[in-house]
Order: sequence, then C-alpha cells, then structure tokens
Amino acid sequence: MITNIPKVAILVSHPTQFEAPLYKFITESGLVDLRVYFWTTANTSKLIDPELGHPPGWDFPLTEGYEWDLLPQKPRNLWKFIKQNIFQHGRFDAILISGWGHPVARLSLLCGILSRAPLVVVTDATRLYPCPLYKRLMRSGVFRIVFRLIPAFMVKGSLSKDYLRYYGVPEEKIFLFPYTVDNEMLAAKCNFYKQQKYTLRAKLGIVENTIVVLAVAKFVPREGVITLLEAYAQLQKNYRHTALVLVGDGPQKEMLQSFAQKNCSEKQVIFVGYQPYSYLPKYYALADVFVHPAIQEPWGVSVNEAMACGLPVIVSDRVGAAYDLVQDGENGFIFRGGDVRSLQTVLERFFSIPENERLKMGAKSQDIIRTWSYRTNLQGLLAVVNYLKNKQRIVRHRQ
Repeated sequence: MITNIPKVAILVSHPTQFEAPLYKFITESGLVDLRVYFWTTANTSKLIDPELGHPPGWDFPLTEGYEWDLLPQKPRNLWKFIKQNIFQHGRFDAILISGWGHPVARLSLLCGILSRAPLVVVTDATRLYPCPLYKRLMRSGVFRIVFRLIPAFMVKGSLSKDYLRYYGVPEEKIFLFPYTVDNEMLAAKCNFYKQQKYTLRAKLGIVENTIVVLAVAKFVPREGVITLLEAYAQLQKNYRHTALVLVGDGPQKEMLQSFAQKNCSEKQVIFVGYQPYSYLPKYYALADVFVHPAIQEPWGVSVNEAMACGLPVIVSDRVGAAYDLVQDGENGFIFRGGDVRSLQTVLERFFSIPENERLKMGAKSQDIIRTWSYRTNLQGLLAVVNYLKNKQRIVRHRQ
C-alpha cells in the first residue's frame, strides 16, 4: 500500500484530446493525487479554434476519470480562490502552471512566488523562430530574474530545455513533461482500420500499388501546407503511383484547392476536409508516410500520432518534435521548413525506398514513440515532486 501520495495541482486553460487521457492515466496510476484547474472552460464545445473559426471537434469525453475545477471567471473572485484553494500552505506538493503567456497564468505565478509555493512552470517555448532585438533584450533581463524565483520547470522537449538553459535555468531544475498521446489506443484503432486499408483507399479513388502521403494540418500559413503541395506538384508527374491525402480545413482551403487543380492530377491530390479526432486513425491506416510541413510549430502532436500508428514521418526542421522524435534516415526524414526543393528531395528519397524498408521505418517510429508516453509524463511528475520535497528538507534543515 502506497502512503503519503503526493498531491499535485495543474493549472491549464482547458482540457484537450491529448491531456485529458493523460490526467486520467495519472489518476488511475494511484501514484499521484491529482487535481486539474481550468481557467478558460471545461466545456470544449464552447471553444472556438481561433485559426479555424469553429470548435476543435474533440469527440470523446474530456473531463472524466480525474478531479477538476473551473477557476472563477470574475477577476475579483479569482485571486481569492487561487490564494485560498491552490496556494494555501501545504495544500499541494507541486503546482504546475501551463506557460506564462495568459493573464491567469501570470497571476498564478505571482501568487505562487509571493507565497513561496512549490511552483513548476510547464513550457514548450523554443528559440527556433526569429524574435525582434528589443524582445530578446527584454526577455534576457526579465526572464533571468523571474526564472530564479521559480523552483522548477517542466519542458515538452529538448528545444524547450535549451530555451530555459539559455536564460540561466540550471539543469537540476528542469524535468521532462512531454507532449504525448494515447499510443496504445491509436495503435489499436489504426491496426483495426489497416485490415480495411484497401477498401478505405478505394473509397477515395486511390488505386492499388500507390504510395500514399498523408498530412493532417490546419490550412493556415504557419502549417506550410502550400510547401507540401508545391513539392508534390513537382514530383507527381514522375511518380504517378503516388497520392497525397490532405486532412484539414482553414482559411487557405480555397487557395490550396485551386493550386492543386491547376498543378496536380485530380486523382493524386485528395482533400478530405476536417475530421473529428476519433476518425484520424482511418487516415493514418491508409497512408504510407506522414508529412508535417509546418514553418512554425513548437511541437506538433500529429507527429506522435502518426508514429504511434506505425508510419515513417517527414518533418520540417521548424517543428519541435523533429528534434526528439525523428531519427533521420531511420524512422523518417527532416527537411528545411518552407524549402520546397528540400522537401521535394526528401519525398523523392522516400519514394525510392522499397516497401519492406518503408515498413521497417514505420516499425522504428513505433519503437521510438513507446518511450514518449504517458508513463514518461508520470515519471517526470514524480521526479519533480521528489526534487521539490528534497529542496524543502534542505531549507528546513538550514533553518
């Protein structure tokens, strides 16, 4: 029987299709007494994706299997609730706050610092993207001061760790709490649909012996879908036994469809529209390779999903997941984000690989993603709790 189970709070905007199953997993482990606090909403049907203009389409329960509360929405009640219910001395062994960009996150950080609580900031920040000089100077000064006041950090990947170290955070204060997906669920659903692979392809008009390239993306500039279309347009005349399936929607949809109609064969580029989350394994099952062409993406959880489904992955070097999940030439390839010729070269290389080698690359993806799982999150959470407890013991001993 486990005694003295650590009590952990997580403050985050709203439940997502990735994190809700994680919270349930942590709770069911029996190793952590978890409570999640949402500061925006717990009802995802009320959320509007700002890039798409409609709800995100998460079609399974996201608030079941773990304890949660919604923070007060009125500012005058928020500070009192946070101070009395979350940062009350001794209430939690660790309090995780998602980022520092939202006003509620900043208010919580201020309250935590003032009350000397066991704060843990969770971040996916990277230094991949250009930043104006004045912002770099401001961050360098402010972050180096504020980060010293925060007891510990948890990062989504190696780029976030490098980000914190750049601003002076010592290695011992940084723990891994990665973006993860339900690997087992996705693999099981994908394996089911793989038995219908050629039927699913036929419904899309894809003939036998076709190499299918898949992208799951928002049709917005930062996702770089036009880069993929331009690269594929250069290739499809020489690689007629290929097809490109695009899952997604967004303000660039008409532009992308127009480009495809003018430059690609109608049978080789297939737009299937926006798909609810539970439908995605069907598309991973019918594909041979997954491409994430984004030019700005701190992580890219669709890469996790594709790998859990046993696909080789081709990922832009502007996507954070590339640096932790893609072993170039082993389970996929990395190309220069926004560079059509670079992506074209990588696709040509993939098309030339024999089928048995492509299958080996997909199996390698599954091997890699097994070590990037909900259990990884749980281990990181227990590690940061132990660190904070040891730190408190040291302080008490010195006093």
